Amino acid sequence: MSFAEKKDIILNFEGPIVANVTQFKDDGSIAVEDVDSYVDYLVANGVKGAYVFGTTGEGLSLQNSEKLTLAEKWIKKGKATKGFLTIINVSATSIRDSIEQARKCEASNADGMAVLPPIYYRPSNVDELVQYLKEIGDAAPNVPLIYYHFPEITHVPVDLASVIEKALEKVPSFVGMKYTSKDIIEVQRLQQNFAGRFKVFIGYEETLLPGLVSGINSGICALFNLPGYGQVYSKMIEAVKKNDLPEARKEHLLISEKVQALTKQGSYFVNVKKALKADQGLKFVVGKLRTPAYS
Repeated sequence: MSFAEKKDIILNFEGPIVANVTQFKDDGSIAVEDVDSYVDYLVANGVKGAYVFGTTGEGLSLQNSEKLTLAEKWIKKGKATKGFLTIINVSATSIRDSIEQARKCEASNADGMAVLPPIYYRPSNVDELVQYLKEIGDAAPNVPLIYYHFPEITHVPVDLASVIEKALEKVPSFVGMKYTSKDIIEVQRLQQNFAGRFKVFIGYEETLLPGLVSGINSGICALFNLPGYGQVYSKMIEAVKKNDLPEARKEHLLISEKVQALTKQGSYFVNVKKALKADQGLKFVVGKLRTPAYS
C-alpha cells in the first residue's frame, strides 16, 4: 500500500482504536503468540484498530528488542484483519531506538506510527519539536506519522497550532495527533483549523463526546480493552450523526461512569489491565505489569 493510500485511510478513519495492554507471561516475558487472539477479541467488541506501546501498553518500560518483535506481530495480525488499523508508538528515551523502531514499522508496512516529544531533554520551542518529528519521520517516510500529545506527562510548552502548521510543511509524513488532554477549547480550535488535512484522535475517554460534537470522530482509549465499550463509542458516533444528543449523552455516561470507577481504585491504566485480566473468559494471556511500582 502506498503512503498516499495509508494517509487517506487515517484522515478518513472513524471509530474506536484501543490503547492496548502488553501481554506478559508469568516469567515476565512477552506473550507474542497471544496477539492474534487478543486482536480477535478486540474486533468482536467493536474495536477498529490498536495503538501499540502507548501508556496502557507500558511502551517506555519495554526493551527495544521486545518492541521490535512485538510490533512486527501486531502489524502482521492487523494486516490479516480486514479494516483493522495498527499504529505503533515508537517513543523511546533514545532517538536512535525510536529511529530503529520507525524503520521496523516501514519494513513491516505499518499503517502508522506515533511518537511523544523527548520527555527529559524537552524541546523548548516549536522549531526544536518539529525538527525532532522530522528526524523520526525521515527514518520511515512511507509510514504516516502521528504526534502523541500528552502534556500532563511530557510538560512540553509549545503552541500546538504552530507545531502542526510547521510540521505539515517540514515533515511530509506528518498526518495526525493523539490528543490526550482535557483542554476542549484547544482541540476544538485544532479541528476547526486543520480538519481535512490533519487527523485528531481523542485520547481521554471523558472527552469523547465533546470531541464528537466538534467533528472528531475517532478515539484512542484504554477503556476499549473492556467488553462492550468499543460498541458504546460507535453508538455515540451514530447518535451524533443523527443529531440525537440525548442518546449520545446516555451512551457517554456509561463510559464516564466506568472511567470514574476505575480511577477511584488508583492508577487508571493499571486498573484497566487488572479489569481485563479478571475476565475469566479470555482466550489470551494478559499477565502482570512490567512497571515495577505497579506490579
